[in-house]
Amino acid sequence: MDIVDRLELVRKEQDLNGTEFAKTANLTGTAYSQVKNKARPPSRRFILEVCKRFNVSEEWLETGQGEMHRQKPRTLDRLSEAVLRVVHTENAFSDIIEVILEMYYEMSEEKQKIVDELFDEFRKRLLFKQVIETTKRKEAFMQGLLHVYTGSGKGKTTAAVGLCVRARGAGLAVVFAQFLKGSATSELQPLASLGVRVVRCKSTPAFYSRMTPAEQARCREEQRRGFAQAVKAAPRQGLLVLDELCCALALGALEPEPVRAFLEARGSGLEVVCTGRGAPEWLLEMADYVTEMRAEKHPFARGIPARRGIEY
Repeated sequence: MDIVDRLELVRKEQDLNGTEFAKTANLTGTAYSQVKNKARPPSRRFILEVCKRFNVSEEWLETGQGEMHRQKPRTLDRLSEAVLRVVHTENAFSDIIEVILEMYYEMSEEKQKIVDELFDEFRKRLLFKQVIETTKRKEAFMQGLLHVYTGSGKGKTTAAVGLCVRARGAGLAVVFAQFLKGSATSELQPLASLGVRVVRCKSTPAFYSRMTPAEQARCREEQRRGFAQAVKAAPRQGLLVLDELCCALALGALEPEPVRAFLEARGSGLEVVCTGRGAPEWLLEMADYVTEMRAEKHPFARGIPARRGIEY
């Protein structure tokens, strides 16, 4: 009895025809027929695949010596050992996968189809569960609250920009609206690159208190339009930053009534941040977070002007 005869013993034991047997090593039925008729020797790869797939002893298949089948621990015993190693912090997860796959490949085609259907149903249920859990997480987070960052110290806009970055990192929709700003500040382009919607009023030519009455009237109209754009752009669920809104309210560049009406009527999923000096008392009372930046020391007192990339 030679190796071809022993291959035939394995094939018959597994109750496979030549084509099915050849598929264990990605051979065609014709190629196996050539091996069976001894027109070509079996490849090393084919021998190893047969041994692995059907638990055949390599020594027996090649030489006829020893037992036909290798002695190995029961598959379930191997699975239990691998699970125990994981419990004891050993890196055996790949061992578990290997054993499960081996169990699967040892099944008949009929049983494999049943397992495939079960796993497909499990996958669908798992995906559905993930969708439900994601929705619940969003709903739990989106109890939209109101922040006010005010005071004479540095850091109000900086804190709001940092919150924008964090919110985008969590996949939230973010709108960043600026009021009473002169030239474009350095944070706008990076925010836009992260997917933040930037709403900006027209640049103001000077501090509001130094404008002429006509300039102040134009500025008020620009801030009103900017606020209307911010309200329109605000996401149903997400974050809206109203940068320097407190200043605009304190200086009279924005009327308080439409701002208050919007904050009171906004959807429950919208988080709002208002920054700027001189936050009005009604806004502080409405807010869930109130943070005051106090200027204990500031380089401006020593004649150091605002620096691009730091203050603007």
